[in-house]
Amino acid sequence: MLMADGTARPIEDVEVGDRVASADPDTGRPVTATVTATFTHRDVDALRITTDRGELVATAAHPLYAQGRGFVPAGDLRPGDVLRDADGPAARVIRVRPAGRTRTVHNIEVDTTHAYYVATTTATWTLAHNGCTWDDAAGGWVDTETGEPRTPTRFSELVSSKGRINYDDVDRLATQNGLTNRFLAPQNLDSSSQRFLDGGFKYDLGAETAWGHGPDIATGPSQYAYNIPTTSISRPMTPSSTGAKRYEYYHTDGT
Repeated sequence: MLMADGTARPIEDVEVGDRVASADPDTGRPVTATVTATFTHRDVDALRITTDRGELVATAAHPLYAQGRGFVPAGDLRPGDVLRDADGPAARVIRVRPAGRTRTVHNIEVDTTHAYYVATTTATWTLAHNGCTWDDAAGGWVDTETGEPRTPTRFSELVSSKGRINYDDVDRLATQNGLTNRFLAPQNLDSSSQRFLDGGFKYDLGAETAWGHGPDIATGPSQYAYNIPTTSISRPMTPSSTGAKRYEYYHTDGT
């Protein structure tokens, strides 16, 4: 782990209350974060990610920051993806392959950005992240990888390891933050019709905007979005000074 003071420490030695190096995922601006929880998992499947600057081992669901793609589950990384580095040259992915079952995996949770740096075998620091979803049985938000309680602070944290997002999760997070739905239905249909089944939503939270709708009844069977609920999340590109935003599109998980 890359600590806030610039030193390195094995993740198993990091404790609650420690300060670690982090970065704002939207802008890349270096920040620090406080460790709020530590976890240990045993006998789990792992992946070996080989880069041009060393290797690292992670579970398939663990998100790493790939330039131009945002946080991507390790199992979905592609050759050529460039992992964000804390300082110096970034690491380019060469291949991702199974590493078998590992006896012990350590993980942490941090506040604010929910992102932290982990090292490759050559000490190149790559930005990792924790995602979360609502668990009815637990009655609250949980980390998608650890199953431990954690509250999301941005829409992009709701994207699953399969690149899907739950409508209910978006609405729940928006309600908890008192957000206003700014969705305006298209006006190209007569007033008695609703173009999108289940209506739609458009919420702003921090630098991100989540926009989504149900099946589009104005399209034909061969057209995009016919019978496919869709959600997009837009956020500033890096560097944010360009003023441009990138759009990431996700299908829902059936809700």
